[in-house]
Amino acid sequence: MADHDAERIPEAEFEEAGVLCGGCGATLSVRAYLDCGNECPECGTAFNPGCRRHCGRYFETA
Repeated sequence: MADHDAERIPEAEFEEAGVLCGGCGATLSVRAYLDCGNECPECGTAFNPGCRRHCGRYFETA
């Protein structure tokens, strides 16, 4: 619904903030999100496991 093309976060920026937990509001680096096993490392709220299938839309992954 945005008025611009999506831009994926490059791997060189995976240590920077890129994901917000909807449960507690914690800001996670992309790397922390990718390594968390589908739950917030701060509060334990489960992330939608289906989102993992779409990581390539948001993050430049190999």
